[in-house]
Amino acid sequence: MSRISKERIIRGGRRSPRVVHLATKATPEFDALLRQQAHQEGYSLAEMLEKYQEAYQELKLLKQKSKKEKKEE
Repeated sequence: MSRISKERIIRGGRRSPRVVHLATKATPEFDALLRQQAHQEGYSLAEMLEKYQEAYQELKLLKQKSKKEKKEE
């Protein structure tokens, strides 16, 4: 068994196209929240952060549409 496949088994057995490592600092509260939500949803931490990014982009678009509609009134 190769080193990579052993690591995949240890880390949950999922394949991932992610190749960039991301290191960051966060409050203990945010870390706990992120891990709890990822676990509840069945996502890895990276997948959960991607979901946060998707939600942020959707919210941003909704706000832009709302501002545009208010200007047109």
